[in-house]
Amino acid sequence: MFYSGYDLLAQCLAGTSKPINGMYVEYCNGTPAEPVITADRERSFYDALAAPYGYARITDISAPTFSSTDATKYLNNKVRFTGLIRAQDCYGPGMVDGVSNFYAVTFVHMPDAADRTQDLIFSADTFKDSEGAFLPITKIANTNIVVQWDVQFAVEGDESE
Repeated sequence: MFYSGYDLLAQCLAGTSKPINGMYVEYCNGTPAEPVITADRERSFYDALAAPYGYARITDISAPTFSSTDATKYLNNKVRFTGLIRAQDCYGPGMVDGVSNFYAVTFVHMPDAADRTQDLIFSADTFKDSEGAFLPITKIANTNIVVQWDVQFAVEGDESE
């Protein structure tokens, strides 16, 4: 979680309305290196991405869904966010079929869908396979990419799920 993510979490716990309502999805028109994501990352990081790197700013995400990883312990400790990447959402080099590799997602609070300079970033992670290895996803011709990402809240060391 980023420092600004802790600010968002504190505001949500206090009852202010600053929900996660968008995503950034990083991509590379080539083979990306696995990024190091640190807590001090700021929104300006995304505007500084240079070709062949870019990001899609997804403003249209579906309503979050909730579930439990262990019904005996939790009612709704997991939230799922779903968003669709469209070509017009990209900042940086355009998406290229068979070339663009998507590799990381960031959760964002967007106060104004038309003004990305106001966005507050919450947390980010890279795409990984079932073994935990870095796994970029290549854009296939004539397809859209849907990003579905779960955030789970549980007691540290809880092996539920």
